[in-house]
Amino acid sequence: DFTNSVEFGGVITDGNSMVVDSLKKDTINIYFSKDGKFTEDLPNYEIKYRKYPYSMILTFNGVRGMYDTYIEKKVERLPFVKDVYDIMTLDDSQRKFAIEFKENIDFKITEHKNPGMIQVKIKGNKNIEENKVAYFIRTKEFEYGEEIARIEESLLNYSDVDVQKVSNGEYIIQFGPYENKEEANKIIEEVKKDKSIDVDFYLESRNLGQGPKVK
Repeated sequence: DFTNSVEFGGVITDGNSMVVDSLKKDTINIYFSKDGKFTEDLPNYEIKYRKYPYSMILTFNGVRGMYDTYIEKKVERLPFVKDVYDIMTLDDSQRKFAIEFKENIDFKITEHKNPGMIQVKIKGNKNIEENKVAYFIRTKEFEYGEEIARIEESLLNYSDVDVQKVSNGEYIIQFGPYENKEEANKIIEEVKKDKSIDVDFYLESRNLGQGPKVK
């Protein structure tokens, strides 16, 4: 279960490969292997849950390969899942991907050992959430590739930065969510003064569950 929508765990590893699978309609299983054998422990990881749109961002360190075909065949068909996409990084021993959901969901993260596995168990959330408008600062859209990974890396000193896929299949970098325009505008002004950042940002509002708009 999550605290403040973020969970960390695992140990320092290197050279692992990752297999994402699903044996039931309400579970996602993530295994790790090295030299053809499943690893006993989990690599270092971070999992975040976001609500604009409803999505989970999973980052694994010490992982060099990921079998994308398993994601396409096993995870995208699950009833709560809307999309699964890779997020490029410039670190060849880090893999990051996102799972976007059709609705707000409840889930539980369980760690397993021998073999090391993370299991995400998903169920529908019956609680009706009142809409809450949030504010983001974001870039224009970019094609998937190293350019957006370089921009994200230049923002390592900032918090609440994510790469987000847009409905047109392209990607943006965003800061947020923020509760009001004033808070978001302070970040925009701070970023404008940073000479190491060579990309424009602008303000965008979203309803609960809504993703970035096509610019």
